[in-house]
Amino acid sequence: MAPFFDILSFLVSAETTTQSVFAVPTTENFAHSSCHPSVFSFPTIPGAELINISASSVLNYTKTSLLPGTEATKSYTIDFCNITITYKHTSHNESINVSIWAPKPDDWNRRILALGGGGYAATFDHLYQTAAAGKGFVAIGTDSGHPSGMTSAFDTSWALDADGNSNTHLTEDWGFRTLGEMSVIGKHIVEEYYNRLPDYAYFTGCSGGGRQGLVLAQRYPKAFDGILAAAPAINLETFIPAAYWPTQVMRELKVYPAPCEIEAFTVAAIQQCDALDGDEDGTISMPESCHFEASRLIGKELSCDGEQRRFTKEAAMSVR
Repeated sequence: MAPFFDILSFLVSAETTTQSVFAVPTTENFAHSSCHPSVFSFPTIPGAELINISASSVLNYTKTSLLPGTEATKSYTIDFCNITITYKHTSHNESINVSIWAPKPDDWNRRILALGGGGYAATFDHLYQTAAAGKGFVAIGTDSGHPSGMTSAFDTSWALDADGNSNTHLTEDWGFRTLGEMSVIGKHIVEEYYNRLPDYAYFTGCSGGGRQGLVLAQRYPKAFDGILAAAPAINLETFIPAAYWPTQVMRELKVYPAPCEIEAFTVAAIQQCDALDGDEDGTISMPESCHFEASRLIGKELSCDGEQRRFTKEAAMSVR
């Protein structure tokens, strides 16, 4: 996880190569007057129209947070202007929310950090935004028009319309369309709030957020100055069936190995294939070269929750 923080620290501390001609107001004369819906407007986006703008000052907000692709959580206490832009695409019944957390002017590092979600949720809201704002970024995210947050990561009900048919438009919103729009809206709001554009804009996400990062790089290459796409969940047409395949195999064989058996098979596979890349770090980094045979463990003893068992042929077939 350290490389991520190294990269992020570099982004925060990188020398600014351009200077704005606008003077940035100080916090004292800025926060209360500028954090109001009347200050903000909706940018020109073809085929999109504004529904609502909300903005309110948030003081001493404390939350444990982290950044995508990391495990190191930290408690942050931040002051920020909480701005939400709600809009829709013409002729479509939807509500897309772009959340923008803008630190006080004195705390802003003159950068945007857009944050992806995971699973089918386009954003994880405060889980990521708190850390980003706490590090001085304007933190932005989009819900792509359906429920967000970790509790919604596996909710796919939004992808069907009232008749049970595929909601192609909303799926495309999630797949790519709202990601580019998030960048346009975020930069526009930043300019209105701070009276200047950001020096740099970055995106980071993990898993589903990593997929979003690659989509942005492919479809909207000018949207961000840097993209960190961790563990991207891509090639969904094969990725999702592959995720369900182990369950299907166990159902067909009517064999469900105990967690301790799965763990033992995993340990054995790592022991055999870990060093294939020349580095014994507890990770199989070259799975294509790993030819582990679960059958070689058949009959061997293992301790399962304090009980002695033997690997069975059926369990080996299931794992294979």
